[in-house]
This record gives sequence, structure tokens and C-alpha cells, in this order.
Amino acid sequence: MLTGDSITQGALHTSGWRSYPEHFMERVRWELRRKSDTVINTGTSGDTTDGLLRHLEHRVLRFSPDVTSIMIGMNDCLSGRKGREDFRRNLLGLVDAIEAKASLPLLHTTNPVCSSADNLRKDLPHYVEIIREVAIQRKIMLVDHYDHWITQDQKQPDVFRRWLDPDGVHPDARGHCELAKLFFVKLGIFDPASPTGTLCTKGPVTERSNRHGLDVATST
Repeated sequence: MLTGDSITQGALHTSGWRSYPEHFMERVRWELRRKSDTVINTGTSGDTTDGLLRHLEHRVLRFSPDVTSIMIGMNDCLSGRKGREDFRRNLLGLVDAIEAKASLPLLHTTNPVCSSADNLRKDLPHYVEIIREVAIQRKIMLVDHYDHWITQDQKQPDVFRRWLDPDGVHPDARGHCELAKLFFVKLGIFDPASPTGTLCTKGPVTERSNRHGLDVATST
């Protein structure tokens, strides 16, 4: 079970390419031949921890998942400093409710955003740190995409330009490959020679419209 906001839903900003939950399903159900496994994605665009907590029964618990993967916080951080403790409380509430149903929670940090494109999410690093703290406190597996993206940005130029949609917030097709790759690595199922591994290493070639004065054709 994967749930969260628009990044997990994978709508619009992937331009028709697969999202990270779809790459995950391909890796598990086809490449690893776990064909009887069920992968469900209930990510919902615009959602927050408050919304997910209120609708957790419908979104997650009724499916009785063995594992519940949560990536959320991109919309919560719009509340800034005043919303931090509500975010922490909601995140702990989600973990409690999921564990109470004998499901294993797994947390993700979000990707960073391009500050020049979105000044409303300046508090995102603090929300990311709360996710890390909850993972440590509750001894939960964490896939730290935020740290990975920041680290890669320091090693190679223009990472955010190549991994984010022109809105500067949502991962594009290549960004979702990067989310999937780190997810696979953390789970110990990444294979660079597999079809998903090759895609996650090289990324797709995309063409997209330019809303921020960038090149229209982008080879990733």
C-alpha cells in the first residue's frame, strides 16, 4: 500500500510516464515475479496528514495492507511554523493507527522544491526533519529522498532542473525514476541491469513545455 499526496498519486506532472508507485509495482510484480502481490496506490492530490488521518479507514485500513508506505508533507508545509506540531501529531497518529492494524509503516521524506519557483514552501526542511524524527522515535524505515536530492545537487549541476516539473515542486518523469531508485535501494531490491534499474539509471527522454524560460526539449 502506497499513500500520500499528488507526488504519490503521480498525476499530471509525469506527463504520462510512470510514477514511482508504478515503477515499484513493475519491479515487484513483474521483475521479481511476485505476481500474487497486490500494490495499491491511494495517493490523493492536495492531501495533507490531516486529510489522510481523517480518511485513513477508506484510504488504507480497509485493505489490511502488510506494509503501508507514506510520502506526505508537501502540502502540510504550506502552514509554515505554526503547522509543525500539528504535522508531527498527525504523523504519529497515522503511525499509531497503521500499527494498530498490524501493518508495517514505512515513511518517505519528500523531494526538495525549487525555492525560486515556490516561495510558499520555505518551511519544508523543518517538516522533513519532523518526518526523520518520527521515523527514529518509532523505529520506522525511512527513505530520505530529500537528503538524496540535496546530495546529488551538490555533486552534479542542474539536478532540480532535470528532476522537477517546471512548477519547481513536483517530480517529473526523471524525478519519479529517482524516487523509485532510492526506494528500491533502501528495500534491497535495486538491480541496475533490470528494465526498471536501467530506466532509473538513465531516465526517460522527455519533451515538455517551458513555464520558466527553460529549454523545451530535455534529454534526461
